[in-house]
Amino acid sequence: MRGYDTAELGGGFADQVLAAQWFWSVRSPSIVANHLLSVNGSPYSAFNNPTGVFSHFSVGDVIICEDAGDVPQPFNPDDYLATWTARLTAAVATGARVVALTMYDTSQSAWQAMGYNAAPADSRFDVVAVGSPSGISRSPNDCIRDAAAATGAEVYDFGADALTFAQWCYGQYLLKIVNNDGVHNRLWLGIKMTYGILKHLGLATLYVPSQHLLEAIVVPNWSTGSPNIGYGSPYWSQGACDAVLAQACS
Repeated sequence: MRGYDTAELGGGFADQVLAAQWFWSVRSPSIVANHLLSVNGSPYSAFNNPTGVFSHFSVGDVIICEDAGDVPQPFNPDDYLATWTARLTAAVATGARVVALTMYDTSQSAWQAMGYNAAPADSRFDVVAVGSPSGISRSPNDCIRDAAAATGAEVYDFGADALTFAQWCYGQYLLKIVNNDGVHNRLWLGIKMTYGILKHLGLATLYVPSQHLLEAIVVPNWSTGSPNIGYGSPYWSQGACDAVLAQACS
């Protein structure tokens, strides 16, 4: 999980953020998860593997699989399903716990109603196409679900969680949680993703009491930088920052 795009905060992608920058400790979902679990303890020994080589994993590990975009175009559901099935099969064979994530799609009407820029074609996870040669219509998210069902992997519907959280943030503060490219998580959605994964794994009881760890990092910096983590919300304040963090951890 490489992490969300923090360029708007002056960083770049998560692996380009400098240790001197205040958001170093919350620069990606896997960094947040591993930090909280190192404090609280965890039955799992791995949440992030930079090499992506499944041979590094075994029983007791967790493999989180997500597609961050660049879906081959023109989209052929048959090919995409085959790719996901092959990768999940290899992951499941390690004996690790494997979770496949669906993704949000800002080209859809619910996101458009909040004024989000539509994702480019290669990141439209809810757009359906007809597979060749099967003739079966699927979206990328449909393929992810079908591949998980075929291989015994679990599914966390992050796409649905992201939309629900986005609607709350926009309804309360006109706060947008996806970058202007329509693709990359902003900080808030990265924290929500972290919580959602831990909740799916049954580890939310470790995460929620650790909200104060994130508050100590995030809330004092509610107005830091230009743009700050209110991302142009006209109702942004320290109280709003604290409320959004609490909602992300719910």
